[in-house]
Amino acid sequence: MDRRIDEATLKELENHAAEIAEGAGKILAGHFGRSMKVDYKDDGERDPVTEADRETQSYLVDAIKGRFPDHGVMGEEDDEATRDDTSTAPDFLWVLDPLDGTRNFLHGFPVYASSL
Repeated sequence: MDRRIDEATLKELENHAAEIAEGAGKILAGHFGRSMKVDYKDDGERDPVTEADRETQSYLVDAIKGRFPDHGVMGEEDDEATRDDTSTAPDFLWVLDPLDGTRNFLHGFPVYASSL
C-alpha cells in the first residue's frame, strides 16, 4: 500500500497550520500581560495552566476538526478521558502545545509560542 502524501495535500496542511498558528498567536497576545487565574496540573505546582492555554487549545482543535474532521488531535491541555484514550491514531495526528512557555508568559517574558 502506497502511503505517500501528495504535494497538494502537504501544501494544504502547511497553509492551514500557518493560518491557525497566527490565530493562536492573536489569542495569546490578547491575554499577554493580563492577570489571570493559574491552575496546576501537578501537586508540586510546577506545571501551570491558564485560561490562555485552554482557550488557545480549544481554538486550535476546533479549527483543525472543522477543516480536517478525520484527523486526530492530541493537545497538552487534553482532559483525562482524552489523555487516556488508547484507540488507534488516525493517519494524520496533530500534536499541540497551545502555549509553549507558560511560565515565561505568566512572568511577562515575551518568549513563548503555540506549537503545532
